[in-house]
Amino acid sequence: MNKPAFRVKPYAHSKYRFVVRAKLDGKWKRSYFENEAEAMAYANQQNDRVRKVGSKSFGARSLLTGPKKKPIPGRDSHGTVGGAHLRIFAEQRDGYAGARALTADLKFGIEQTLRFHNIERLRPKPGGRWRIDPINEPGLVSISRIEVIGEADGAAVYRAADSDDFQHIDFSDGLLKNEIAGVLLMIATEADTQMFLPSFDLPATGSFRMEIVLEAHPAPPPMLAAAVAWEKTFDHLTAALEASQAEIGRQKQTAQQAAERAATSRSDWARLKCSVESAGRSWKAVPINPRTPVTSPAC
Repeated sequence: MNKPAFRVKPYAHSKYRFVVRAKLDGKWKRSYFENEAEAMAYANQQNDRVRKVGSKSFGARSLLTGPKKKPIPGRDSHGTVGGAHLRIFAEQRDGYAGARALTADLKFGIEQTLRFHNIERLRPKPGGRWRIDPINEPGLVSISRIEVIGEADGAAVYRAADSDDFQHIDFSDGLLKNEIAGVLLMIATEADTQMFLPSFDLPATGSFRMEIVLEAHPAPPPMLAAAVAWEKTFDHLTAALEASQAEIGRQKQTAQQAAERAATSRSDWARLKCSVESAGRSWKAVPINPRTPVTSPAC
């Protein structure tokens, strides 16, 4: 019996505990979920689509998003987008599996401002997060500002425009990032990469837009190879550091237990010594008249 294309795996993350993975057309596709039920529902949905159309009939992107159709930047899109593009999602009660998306085309080599109007149509669940898929192919993306703005008054509901703000954004595997001079620089080493903004609430009424100021570039193969190698090295170093920290923790616990045993032994020895000395003094103080009581000093 063939294994299903989309499989659920545990994922070590403070919020997203499960990842659904599939290797289609030689490329890994990943989606992240808070609980196993959401991950299983998404995996089953995608596996049903694979069984219906066949993994050879459609590419990985087609299986995930449906048949091709040309998108309009900023408009709802469920189809595959030709060329490089960025998409935004709002987390729903079933995660991102059935979430609608807004899509905008990317132009390589120039700074651009992407505007997604009326994002309140997507509105996340209470406490849910916005997800940004910064680019649908390996490449370089630098973001200088992400902002959610009220259409009527121009007031900012959310803003990330410096290193401190960018540190509160979570990133999926395959997306290497660094903050340089207040700009978020990312290298996508694969086609399915994701950013998760911190949770914030949209006001109940009004219209809002999301603006993303960025610059995108295709990634030269040597740079991608170097980035992947660095990522693997970083993973190995992280694993070694975690193992070292765990070993240090065990050694500290062992040392603490040894110190506690030593303190208990010293206390027992002190009581024994006191008892022996007390017995010695009592022996010397034995009176001629055996009926005379002898009182031993307390230890």
